Amino acid sequence: MDPKKENQSEKKKKVRDKLIEFVKYSNIGFALAGAGLIGYLAGSFLDSYFSTEKPIWTASLIAFFVLIYVLKVVIELVRS
Repeated sequence: MDPKKENQSEKKKKVRDKLIEFVKYSNIGFALAGAGLIGYLAGSFLDSYFSTEKPIWTASLIAFFVLIYVLKVVIELVRS
């Protein structure tokens, strides 16, 4: 096989691998924001349901969901 074609094939493979890595990790920020938003919405609902004076449920659920997501990301990074 032609050495130029092999070199081009290797370059394409490297670019594709870098693109896959970028896509794999680019959603972390959006998912973290989503976890915080879910915690906020669920906590606000529970605070209004139980008529709490301070937003205890909101703060607790935001921290809980964000912590769980960060742990998930750490476990995923350790495995790869």
